[in-house]
Amino acid sequence: MDSSTSARSQRRRGPRGQDAAIKTALLEAGASLYATKGLAPISLREIADGARVNPAMVRYYFKDRHGFLGALLDYGYEAVLREARTHAEVAPSDLENLLSGIFRAVSDRPWLPILLMQTVLGGSELRDAFINQHVPRMRATLRDALQRAAGAGDLRRDLDPDLALLTLVSMMFFPQVARPVVSRAFGVTVDRQFGERLAGFATQLLCSNSAGGRRC
Repeated sequence: MDSSTSARSQRRRGPRGQDAAIKTALLEAGASLYATKGLAPISLREIADGARVNPAMVRYYFKDRHGFLGALLDYGYEAVLREARTHAEVAPSDLENLLSGIFRAVSDRPWLPILLMQTVLGGSELRDAFINQHVPRMRATLRDALQRAAGAGDLRRDLDPDLALLTLVSMMFFPQVARPVVSRAFGVTVDRQFGERLAGFATQLLCSNSAGGRRC
């Protein structure tokens, strides 16, 4: 490729920083639409309008709806996993601190559990990508935390480890998906503070008690 061809290609794509900004704007627009519309159909035009860009930009960066949803799923889960890694590095033996970080990260992204539900019930390709890419890392993060608590003698010894993991994941995502029912039926506001409360309750369920009170 000669220099003139490269220059034309760069002008067509735009500066790299601008590309990143447009992609992020499109992802944020999609996240906002899922948060407000739930499982209702969302068009690529709506996403482009939310980002205030030409609809062709969605196809340019993500090819099609499937590509966009896959990227949006990556966008949300990467943020949650970053939060988990940060808390694990700061206080590796503090299970409640880790769970609070993860639960808050999910609470800050109420669209993510909705997208997850659509992924689980939707096409097999997106579901398989989620199972193969995201589930193993989330499972490993939670399993490591539980193993550290168990190694310190803080975890209940009668727990089934697989069911403990499934319980944590269910507590993490179900209240967000069922937010209208949870709020009206149980009088609970599902917000960031709710995530922290739920993390504390999960720790109570998982951890042993000692003379000095709850451990881990």
